[in-house]
Amino acid sequence: MRPIEIPAITIENFLAGLKKASEDYRKGGDRATLQGGCGQLDWFVRLTEFLLTEAGMSEREKTDLLRPTAALHAALTAPGVLQSPRLAGTVQRGADRTLGTVKQAYAAVGLKLRLCNFAESESAAARAIGRAFGFSGSKVIGWRDTAKRRGPKYPLLHDKFCEALQLLEDEYPGDPQRQYEAWVRCIAAEWGIKI
Repeated sequence: MRPIEIPAITIENFLAGLKKASEDYRKGGDRATLQGGCGQLDWFVRLTEFLLTEAGMSEREKTDLLRPTAALHAALTAPGVLQSPRLAGTVQRGADRTLGTVKQAYAAVGLKLRLCNFAESESAAARAIGRAFGFSGSKVIGWRDTAKRRGPKYPLLHDKFCEALQLLEDEYPGDPQRQYEAWVRCIAAEWGIKI
């Protein structure tokens, strides 16, 4: 890919649109929140389309690539949708599920690292991790096993598991003890979970 120079006016327009959407969001209420999010999504798509055009992508390729985002934007801006409390609930449930999956991935990371550092059985290590996160040890083992496999059913679990392990390896290469200690600090700071 070649470097792309974005004209300043395009950046100014993008930032102005993003700022306006952000101001709409701060005005409060579910409707304003969703309108602000829709506005920002629209501006991100505009910038992406500009970059793809500059990179030489055809209109058809751009349409195919951005189809899921366009469908999401259309669904969110459909008449009557922003007045529906069900959408806010759906958005919140989706966010809760995402956070839950991230926690599962971090529990799986903890199990993997704990097994590298402690002379204890897998079930004992899983119980210790599970107890801290509020889950059973068998669930932690299941998450770890699922996270290790790349599959279409649980991509976020796999990606967050691999990403966390890679970040720890980058920070403390070949040192599972320090990686485990950093993981303990991370979950304590992020979720108040004490091991």
